[in-house]
Amino acid sequence: MIIFGKKIFACKKGTRGTALIEFALAAPLLLLVLTAGYQAFQYVALNVRLNTIASKVASWTSADVTSANIQDCFIGAWLLDQVDNFASNGQIVVTGISASSTGQNPVRAWQVASSGAASSIVVGSHNAITSAPFALAPEAQLIVVEVKYSYTPFFSSLSSIFPAITLYKVAQTMPQNTAQFNSFS
Repeated sequence: MIIFGKKIFACKKGTRGTALIEFALAAPLLLLVLTAGYQAFQYVALNVRLNTIASKVASWTSADVTSANIQDCFIGAWLLDQVDNFASNGQIVVTGISASSTGQNPVRAWQVASSGAASSIVVGSHNAITSAPFALAPEAQLIVVEVKYSYTPFFSSLSSIFPAITLYKVAQTMPQNTAQFNSFS
């Protein structure tokens, strides 16, 4: 019995390497938590930047509703977000919407899109808007800016945890110059 007790006591003394084993077990979980925190921060920051881009383009467009100004707004949007390479991963669609003369569905008066961009606004006969993935304000004239961004997380190699997604933001404003809005082509 005494020999058995001495062996147990000898095992208790041999704790070399315990910290290393504990670290090896905890490190993957710690790394996952840190990675998830980083990705969450990047996602929230990107959403804020996209909201800013949508509202700025809407504001700039409402001040001067011309094709040249809208193209300048696209360039301004790309310059606003050089961190996430918005010029190659982002798309912008600016749509002028007017109330219909019949009082039914609003009508798409005009639309300008950055290269490769497509609107989510569904238009039926006579440019009547049949559906949109957002609520339209009941105004006589409205400028709607749609911003889409193809987001690929930094740690996309862990695709099951952090998949690539498309972010979609919308901003609406009323034009400051209704004559320009009506004569836009």
